[in-house]
Amino acid sequence: MSLDRRLFLKGALALGLQTTQGCMAIGKHERLEPIKKLVSINNVLKERGCLFGSSFDMAAAVRDPVYGELIKHHCGVLTTDFSLKFAVLRNKEDYVDFSRSDKLVKFANYAHLPLKGHTLIWNEWNPDWLIKSSSKKRRYWLERHIVEVMGRYEGAMSSWDVVNEPFWPDHGYKGGYRSGPWFKAFGKSYIERAFKVAAAVDQDAKLFLNEAWVERDDALGQRVRAGLLSLIEDLLASGCRLDGVGLQCHLQPGKFNLATLSRFIEELKRFPIEVHISELDVNDHLLHGSVEQVDAQVAQIYSDLFRSVVPHDNVKSVITWQLSDRYTYMKDTRAYPRPLLFDYNFNPKDAYFKTLDTINALSVGRF
Repeated sequence: MSLDRRLFLKGALALGLQTTQGCMAIGKHERLEPIKKLVSINNVLKERGCLFGSSFDMAAAVRDPVYGELIKHHCGVLTTDFSLKFAVLRNKEDYVDFSRSDKLVKFANYAHLPLKGHTLIWNEWNPDWLIKSSSKKRRYWLERHIVEVMGRYEGAMSSWDVVNEPFWPDHGYKGGYRSGPWFKAFGKSYIERAFKVAAAVDQDAKLFLNEAWVERDDALGQRVRAGLLSLIEDLLASGCRLDGVGLQCHLQPGKFNLATLSRFIEELKRFPIEVHISELDVNDHLLHGSVEQVDAQVAQIYSDLFRSVVPHDNVKSVITWQLSDRYTYMKDTRAYPRPLLFDYNFNPKDAYFKTLDTINALSVGRF
């Protein structure tokens, strides 16, 4: 057991905090004290030339000040969770609701943390009015949406996921592209169009592609990796400004290979772009054993992931999809999932301590 873990547990027990799965009510100030005593993940990781961050949303960081403090203490970069997605902003045609996203931008600004906007264009999770509209109207809305949203937050966003998850080979299109309203309106050229419009709106924010599945060794992973390499090459050749690629890494035990992921990150070094691990979590539902045994397995996966990706000098950030189990999207489908570094009551889990130990063991120099 590391010294930091022993000190936390001693303080937590003195305060009467739970360190397992329960959900007891804890006073705000009692919960803040142990948070501030922990070593900041970002402070350690940034010594290796990489930032640590998390996604966040209204219910999490903004309405829960204790969680907000947890995020501010451990993160050096943030990304929006769902509040900037098209269907949230434009549930009705010609009406846009920035109330949630404005508050997220305000939170990040007050915390002096760079913020990535997620996401401008995605072929999933779009409102019915857009899906049912004509191709001409969808082409109009792609440009209008990017201009209005990026324009509103120009100077407030350090980067944008311009296009999310462009690939889904099972849809059967050449190149493995994902179908949806944008693809049906433009073909695959919607991606190039989105990046060129985005680059004209904000010349300072970095522009990213964001994709899933690249850590898998199966046919899906192979096709997505091949498609992504080809797409990056095509975008750069066409004169698009592409500053980086986000590799999501929603890790499913038994379905990922970190050696494959590391080789892919190495392959991306041929392009002048950054790599972000952009949506990291571990699906603990696929693991077996007691809570303690599952936590230990999750911790080992986090440790292995950081050991595999951080030494690559093109990896500029590792971002988890939320920071606490209380706010993971997995809670929508089952009770008390444990996919993240901090538990339901914001206590650090084995994954936090093992991750910290792993980062500390890595050389400051990278390759």
